Amino acid sequence: MVDSVDDEVLALIFRAVPAPDRLRCEEVCVRWRRVLTNHSEFKARLVLPPDPLDDSLVETTEEGWSPWREEARDDTLRAASAKAKSELRHFDASGCADITKCAVIDVLKANPRLTSLVMDEGELETALYGLKLRPRHFVALAETMAARGCEGEPTPNIDISVEVTGNRELEELRAALEEGTSLGDSLQIRGAKVRVVSLTTSLLFVVDTVPTHDDSDIEDVTHRETNRKTTEDLVEVLRRVGGRGLRRLNFLERSLNDHRGVPKIFNAVGEECETLRELHMDSEAFNVEGQNAARQLFPNIVNSFINMIDAIGGTLRRLTLFRAYMGGGAWCKNLPEGLEKLHFELPHHDLRHGVLEVLERCPNARVLSFAKRPGINTRSSRSSHSQRANGVVHAGSASIIADYLRTSSVTHLDLSNMNLDEDALGVTLGAALPNQSDKVWRGIKVLILSENERGQGRKDSPAPREVLPAVLEANASTMLHLDVGGLPDDQVAQAIDKVPLLTQLQTLDISGTQVNMFGMSAPKRKKLRTADAAKDGEEDYPPPAQLQTIGKKLAAALAMPSCRLRRLILESCSLTASDLREISPGVLKCPSLVFVDVSYNSAIGDEGCAEVARWIQGNAKAKKNGGWLRRIFLEGCGIGDAGAKGLAAAVAASPKLRRLDLSQNLNIGRSGCAALSAAAKGRPGIWTKVTTDDNPWAGTGDTDDDSDGDESEEYFSEDDGYFSSHRAKRPSPWSL
Repeated sequence: MVDSVDDEVLALIFRAVPAPDRLRCEEVCVRWRRVLTNHSEFKARLVLPPDPLDDSLVETTEEGWSPWREEARDDTLRAASAKAKSELRHFDASGCADITKCAVIDVLKANPRLTSLVMDEGELETALYGLKLRPRHFVALAETMAARGCEGEPTPNIDISVEVTGNRELEELRAALEEGTSLGDSLQIRGAKVRVVSLTTSLLFVVDTVPTHDDSDIEDVTHRETNRKTTEDLVEVLRRVGGRGLRRLNFLERSLNDHRGVPKIFNAVGEECETLRELHMDSEAFNVEGQNAARQLFPNIVNSFINMIDAIGGTLRRLTLFRAYMGGGAWCKNLPEGLEKLHFELPHHDLRHGVLEVLERCPNARVLSFAKRPGINTRSSRSSHSQRANGVVHAGSASIIADYLRTSSVTHLDLSNMNLDEDALGVTLGAALPNQSDKVWRGIKVLILSENERGQGRKDSPAPREVLPAVLEANASTMLHLDVGGLPDDQVAQAIDKVPLLTQLQTLDISGTQVNMFGMSAPKRKKLRTADAAKDGEEDYPPPAQLQTIGKKLAAALAMPSCRLRRLILESCSLTASDLREISPGVLKCPSLVFVDVSYNSAIGDEGCAEVARWIQGNAKAKKNGGWLRRIFLEGCGIGDAGAKGLAAAVAASPKLRRLDLSQNLNIGRSGCAALSAAAKGRPGIWTKVTTDDNPWAGTGDTDDDSDGDESEEYFSEDDGYFSSHRAKRPSPWSL
């Protein structure tokens, strides 16, 4: 049937295929290669597919859930760009976390006729998108695009995500925008048509100028004047970009901490940002505890926030409020009904019933999160024994969330780091079960429960060990992402036992769980230590020799034919080489598994690398081209030269592997680096994205994209706008 359609129709079909897949389609036959190589549709336009949102807080896109879709990467981007043979005119890298600025610059250099560029943050978590530009780079890109314009052709245009850190960069952005002239829904800046579709701000205000000791203090007067000027700059920036395609605002840390200026900022958002769909903000403006002077301004702040939400409620679909203090968030009871994603970081030890009133105003929310941002030694380096100071959430408070879940259409639930005790977790999970009143059961797609169940509950309460298996079984046909890391061992073991039943499960995260522990509760472990454990008459426990560790349970679950897991995350699990050998049978027998993350397990070392090399090479059925795994993360795993050489040999023999993260392994020396570099064999994209020289094993995290590499002795960083003045004389890499 395909052979009967002409080339134009075939080109239209291929247009709907993601760019990485089109590259593979070229290998099917001569005709497909000719259409994909020579047709103007694919020479002129390149639109990368946005990443599947299957990490942390997840939501479905308008096109539906796409966990099978491959993420766009620098190497596939460069290959797709080369196919255009310098004739590319439109390029869209929106929502692609793995695309770096260096790769986009390479595309611009290789395609001098490219006059339309889209770099929209989309729905990604803002920290993941690496194509946000600082003001000076944004201006340099506008100049580069304007220089490509030709008489009689459309004006070069850019849809861009801009990031501002510090008040100096805010001044630069304002000055650049004021130079531009209005062109309807865009601005003409330096000769190019520009739309700022996403704006991220942080570290704008040094201090809050309200709680001062003495109005005559020179330092306080200076700070107050600086903050006043910063507020004016931000308001003017919002006025310039708000009504011209701005879809997302990220007010991060110290963007709203000046209580005098916050009402003006909120008013500007409400009056100017008529197309806003996403608002993510640190709610430090509402935290006036211990600040008597700020309390006097609090009613004005609340009123301006309410007016802002009323003004943008018609278009707003996603709202994130970090540190949402003051009465459990009761100050924002006027949330629009159209919200699809709602994240409140509330003071969890004091969830109040006012929160339920807030939630009831959002009946259409599909994504609900009360997750607390991780503190020290939590989540990023999860430990099941970490302590928190904000208290434990009990069943009474958790019932507020449960009441909402029973009547809502939530399919994505994130309760991580909330300190829910045993009763509270049981009550909340019970609300995720279908009941007779449900006319249409949507099912839970994403369930994130990490770092909960702190303390014992009452005997008459529904314990999680009874409810969690029932919840997983009830949602077996819909569950896509499950995170139970840091829960008690018996809960993790029960969840792993259900993995083969979850036919749609793509991601399993048990970070912070020691896999060499037996999957049983603490009371049972205590009884096993006593000589008369079987004489208590309550339960007959098997001897330790017959018990399975969590690692063995995981291996057995992965080896089941019904297991469809694609991503396995085992960060901070105290893994050793022995633990890796224990789970290896499952990893090698699970053909759907393409991603494994064992980062921050420093005891893996060189001995553990031998087992990871086996994973890369795969079992006998897959050894022809390597194993099934495509991505392996080994960040901070104590690897040295011997381990690096073993991994390099496996990488060289396994062309299917596409990404290996070895950052933060500072024991790898010159010989290990040389082996890893040689193993790439023309696959620079195999190494982690956090460096520009493709040698991540010697790095210590993110590097500056525009550093020259020969100035390592001098401090160059764009993380803080207050100290960026020394960059003024350095040319932007976007000036081509």
